[in-house]
Amino acid sequence: MCDKKPTANMSTDTRNALISEHVQKLIKSVAGPNITAKQQRKMEQIARKHIRHSSYMSTTSHEVTQARDDLVKRFQEENMAPFGEAIKELSAQLVEDPVWQDHPQTDVQWSVLDFMLSMTNAPIQNVRRNRQQMDQCRLSALAAVKACDNASNSKDVASNSLEADTDWLKLLSEDFLEWPKPVDSSDSQEEQSEESDVHATSGSVDSPEESKTTLKPKDMARVYKNAMENVKLRVEQTYVPESARSGTSGQSFHINAPVNLALVAPLEEIRRSNFIPLPPLQPPKLYTQHTPCVRDEKLLPQQIHSHWWRQDIQIHTKPPDSEPLSNFAISHVQFLNKQSLGLVQHPLPNTTTERCLLREIIFMFVSPVSCCFFEVDKQLCVIRVRPNVSICSVTADGLKAALESELLPALADMWQLRQTIDKLTLRHNGQHIIGTLECFANGLRDLLQPIKRSLLAYEERVLNEEHVSLIQFIRHMNKHFRMLQLLRYLSSKAVLPSGPPHLRCAHLLSQLYQQTRMHKPHQKLAIALLLVSLNTYCNIFDGWWRRAKLEDRQSQFIVERWMPEGEGAASDESWEGRVLIRQRKLDEQESAENRQIFKKLQGCPFYQLLLEHSLTSSETQDLLASVNLLGDMLATTNEIRSRFYDELHAQLFVQLRVYGETEGDTQLGNSHTGQEPSEQLAFEEQLLSSVEDIKNTDLLSLLTQSVRKKQQERERQCQPQRRPPPAGAIEVLQRLERITQLQLKDVLSEALKDILLRRQSLANQFAIQAIKVELQLGESVRFLRHVLLLEADHLLRPYYTKLFREIEAGASWAQVPLLNMELYDLLLPHYADMAGRAIVKIISHMRASSSKVYEAVEAIELEFDLFEHVQRIVTPGNLQTYNSVWRLMLKVKWAAWKLENMVFIRRPRRDIYAPLDLLGLTVRRLEILRFWLMYLNNSLHTHIMQVVSQQFEPQIDKCRNLRELSTLHEQYMRQLSRHCLLNDEAAAFRIALEQLFHLVFVLDMEWTSCSSYLADAHPLALDVSSDGDGDDEGNAKCLQYLALNQVVEIEMTYIRCHQTLAEILNNLVYKHDHSYLTALESAINTSVPH
Repeated sequence: MCDKKPTANMSTDTRNALISEHVQKLIKSVAGPNITAKQQRKMEQIARKHIRHSSYMSTTSHEVTQARDDLVKRFQEENMAPFGEAIKELSAQLVEDPVWQDHPQTDVQWSVLDFMLSMTNAPIQNVRRNRQQMDQCRLSALAAVKACDNASNSKDVASNSLEADTDWLKLLSEDFLEWPKPVDSSDSQEEQSEESDVHATSGSVDSPEESKTTLKPKDMARVYKNAMENVKLRVEQTYVPESARSGTSGQSFHINAPVNLALVAPLEEIRRSNFIPLPPLQPPKLYTQHTPCVRDEKLLPQQIHSHWWRQDIQIHTKPPDSEPLSNFAISHVQFLNKQSLGLVQHPLPNTTTERCLLREIIFMFVSPVSCCFFEVDKQLCVIRVRPNVSICSVTADGLKAALESELLPALADMWQLRQTIDKLTLRHNGQHIIGTLECFANGLRDLLQPIKRSLLAYEERVLNEEHVSLIQFIRHMNKHFRMLQLLRYLSSKAVLPSGPPHLRCAHLLSQLYQQTRMHKPHQKLAIALLLVSLNTYCNIFDGWWRRAKLEDRQSQFIVERWMPEGEGAASDESWEGRVLIRQRKLDEQESAENRQIFKKLQGCPFYQLLLEHSLTSSETQDLLASVNLLGDMLATTNEIRSRFYDELHAQLFVQLRVYGETEGDTQLGNSHTGQEPSEQLAFEEQLLSSVEDIKNTDLLSLLTQSVRKKQQERERQCQPQRRPPPAGAIEVLQRLERITQLQLKDVLSEALKDILLRRQSLANQFAIQAIKVELQLGESVRFLRHVLLLEADHLLRPYYTKLFREIEAGASWAQVPLLNMELYDLLLPHYADMAGRAIVKIISHMRASSSKVYEAVEAIELEFDLFEHVQRIVTPGNLQTYNSVWRLMLKVKWAAWKLENMVFIRRPRRDIYAPLDLLGLTVRRLEILRFWLMYLNNSLHTHIMQVVSQQFEPQIDKCRNLRELSTLHEQYMRQLSRHCLLNDEAAAFRIALEQLFHLVFVLDMEWTSCSSYLADAHPLALDVSSDGDGDDEGNAKCLQYLALNQVVEIEMTYIRCHQTLAEILNNLVYKHDHSYLTALESAINTSVPH
């Protein structure tokens, strides 16, 4: 289309051929080389259709610009602004191309642009689907246009640059490639003279070579040499000197015609020799290589004082004076050898100074290792005192006994505590660190710090050559030794060596809680360790209360998320398939010891407190998060915003105020000093509310500027400062000891309980309100009672009556869509919000094929689509109970409907006061049997409706949390199941009741049979008149009925069933004390037929 060929004088065929050629080129360039022949033909047809449209030759620039801007704006709105800018830039270059100036058609460039825009096919969608490919096409198109522009510009300057390039390369290759040689003073003078001559002539005559640069040839050679040393192979580079040299050339230089020098293959050998060869690149490694440390067992004997603990060398230190008893360790052995008269030869002990002994003792506390006085068995984790080693003033046996009784237990305690800390805080064989145990270990490490500082302080005294002794050291560390003994006792009681993380953490907290009782002398130490160990649990509570998530990646908490097993768990639509919270259990493979520990945990009050809160808060927080009320609850209080651990720490010392004023108590309120009076705040609020109607923002900000500044200043003062790190175990212990020396009551569990109760009461208020208003619990239960318990019998009577008729007729009634549609149409006018939630299901196709109503209704079940958290109160088990009562009620309703529709059999033209004949007596016995069944059925119906009339909804307001609400509904369902005789104790009653329903079915058949035998006109009318010739035939039918009827069998069956029901109810009322069955028992027992 940019072709300059004139097309006005072309023939039609030539023009069409040229258009076709350009269209093919356009399609190939736009669609790409991978387009198929079929797609290309289709696109060519679309393009020709657009070309033949005459509107493109009458296009105005305004319309095309508007269409282009709309497309660019759409790209910007879809977050694809670079594509819009590219379209705008390319269209601008297309329109401004000078080739259109000589075209005979006016504004033909706008027609071409309009044609190009019309050829686009859903550009936004295509770019979104193929973002990466389209982005490459955009960049390649822009690069091609830019390259075309550069090519056209390079043609204009090609002649000038060619000559410059040739002269520059010639100059560099001929004059400046040689290395400058050293010259003497005469040569330098001649060179200076030559330079001065050259400079003198440079002002008058300028050669072409000299016009290219202002540097001297010698400086230019140095520039070229530096460039050769720093250039990369096969890469174009422009070389510029660092600075100008001294002389008349000035402090800087410039190159008049800079040229890019291409250093190619001929210089490759030279460049390769100037670079240091580097090793090839290697991919990054998965982990950093570490050099393993090899422990040299011979290193210690090679160090200073190694002879102290070598058994093959005898060391005797110099006594402090010349007194014989100054070296009592040696003198005593010598005296014993002398007194034994050679019979016993005691070896002389090795002796050293008391300072060396003290330093070894201090070293043993820090890092136990075999030395002069001690021997370490790391396999058995035992420290022993070496025999026959002593100091000058004490015998070897006496020193060994003293060390074993006074120091050795403390050394073992310290070593054991260090091993426990390392085991709980460092990874071993890839095992994860358990957070609660790590916090406990950190508490132990914190409590060991004073002992370490005391050891270091005493070591300084030893090094400063003060007066020190072993007895003084023992007295100095005696309090710390008792602390070590207590810490080791607590760690051995609390830390399990193996087991699942949740059992180890729960056992740790439970054992520490047992040590906080009042009769424990180390109560305060246990409280400090328990508080520090609760840090991880507090973080889990924070995540629960703020985000409604159980953030327990290490499986150390006492509860877990789970999905019940069974068929319902695999279905996404079932409530059982949802994730719930339950107490963690042990695996079946756990040892008997761990099972015994877990059994003991169930009796720990502290464990039960955490478990109760976890189960309760999980339901509450999930409910608030599901209805988007969690943020509203957090916005109403500042307690949950703070860290749970900080709040527990503050509440602990609030509980201790009864013992006196505590130093540095944490203030829990949000008050601040200098608070302005309430009148000033009320005035500011009134001022802000009075100017809300002002629409002028400048005037409004001017009027309220001072008030806004005061409010911002108050908010800035109220903002909490940066919280300090949580207090360690040593600070808590020191603070507890400063408060009182008395034993404390159960303060930590009380503080924890107070915080949990405050939070739970706040969350329960929102949860109860949410489940009553947003989730409509009361309306859902009322709907279930009206439908499943047939409280709205006036609405559902047409539905189940039609169902009874279809079952008895043997029709295909078990069509779920039709049943759901009829039920929906029936409930919609009265329960518009709930009608669509009731769904009829067929649970047994075998029972559904029966023509007996009391059997067929067992195949029907109603499901209700309730809200998720309503299902935690109205559980699937509760819905099964509702369905059981509904099916029982359908059977009772069917029996009543069937018995009421049995029309009395009347004998016309017969004296009603005449004595009954045999046929009349038989009919009367059928009617009496019908009355018996109606009485029994009505008594059962009355008993059931008494419990159905008890409503659950008014009791919702009495509940304080969801667990109480769920418990209340469970009690209501148990009462309903018990009153309707659906529990296990009434199984025999239900079997006898099924016999009665079957008896109703048999009675109906006998009733129909009687009518069919005794009358032809109507099945429910009996006409035994003796008129005409039909008298003999009617008598024959009557006699046949009298011979074939089963009235006696029906009567005997009913009597036995009635007596059985009376006996069962009598046992339930008087033996099992089920007083709620008294009325039904009286009604049935007082009407027992004989």
